[in-house]
Amino acid sequence: LPPGACTDDFPADLPPVLVDAQQVRQVFVNLFTNGIDAVLGADAAAQPRLLVEARPHGGGVLVRGILMEQGGNLVAISSNRARVRVVASVSANATVDATVGSTALLTGVRSPTIGTYLSLPSGSLPVSVVVNGKAVVAPNLDAAAGSDYTLLVTGTPTAPLVQVFTENNRLPLLSTNCRIRMVHAASSLASSGMALTVNYTATATNVAYGTASAYVEVPAVASALVEVTNPLALSSVY
Repeated sequence: LPPGACTDDFPADLPPVLVDAQQVRQVFVNLFTNGIDAVLGADAAAQPRLLVEARPHGGGVLVRGILMEQGGNLVAISSNRARVRVVASVSANATVDATVGSTALLTGVRSPTIGTYLSLPSGSLPVSVVVNGKAVVAPNLDAAAGSDYTLLVTGTPTAPLVQVFTENNRLPLLSTNCRIRMVHAASSLASSGMALTVNYTATATNVAYGTASAYVEVPAVASALVEVTNPLALSSVY
């Protein structure tokens, strides 16, 4: 390709994605070859230009893009998937089963457990939750394409609660930082708000039960003192 024939626009907050290097290399080779052939086919004297743009989706991990060929139309390349995980935080180490759509995210795990994100089709997905063998009423998950969600199962075995949190897993604004927030899911301390400090710096205060604090950027370090406190607890919760 002649100098300047290929322009990329990859933002600093574009998330890392695990891929097969050879396959992705071939995708770009095909993309460039087809674009150049299309331009030269229309005008043999043309200097082909190809713009490839990539941007993180709402959750910050799945990627959407735009392809623009010289003399051609803009082509949106978007994901039709969403990522969902389940966090089991029911008291008394209750067991939790959770299925979203047709995918089992947790099966017979004891609380507390933090599940891993799984990629699911976007759209309105039925949610099935079972606590200690008893079904729990849960609304559908309206999963927007490109977004990340946490399905929190908390409460007590006799009065479980299912909540959905939309996550923001974009990279921090500063490469030397990390992002943190706190979700209050301790039913035994439900009547009082939680506080979070990182290396003695307050990052969240008075977080009510069943809610989450705002995301905060803190310096990324190999070891940090993280403390969670609650007025009802005789000592630090964590």
